[in-house]
Amino acid sequence: MPVGEERAEHMERDILSVFREQLGDPDMEPVDDYFERGGDSLSALLVVGELIDTVGVNVGVDDLFGHPSARGLARYLALEAADTPDSPPSLEDRTEPECDARLMADVHRPGHRVRPRR
Repeated sequence: MPVGEERAEHMERDILSVFREQLGDPDMEPVDDYFERGGDSLSALLVVGELIDTVGVNVGVDDLFGHPSARGLARYLALEAADTPDSPPSLEDRTEPECDARLMADVHRPGHRVRPRR
């Protein structure tokens, strides 16, 4: 099994556990829609906070709305993590234009929110 799939499966279990706990629904399955099972925007905020704190994933409420099942969210986050280098080059290692271009690309990308790194 490729590492990305293994990572997604592990995240799926963790995400599903948080979903079940938040909704008080131990029968929720990985493919069930969080919002169709009773979740709302307020509980989504709590879920995102829990996922950031306990699972250690960089996730936003918009990610949960876009991928409302544990399986879908896990796969999305695993792909995002695969596309993100573990340790980006330090500012000293980059040239100034690269820093400016990357910052501008992040700021102006539609639907993008800047999230603090942990």
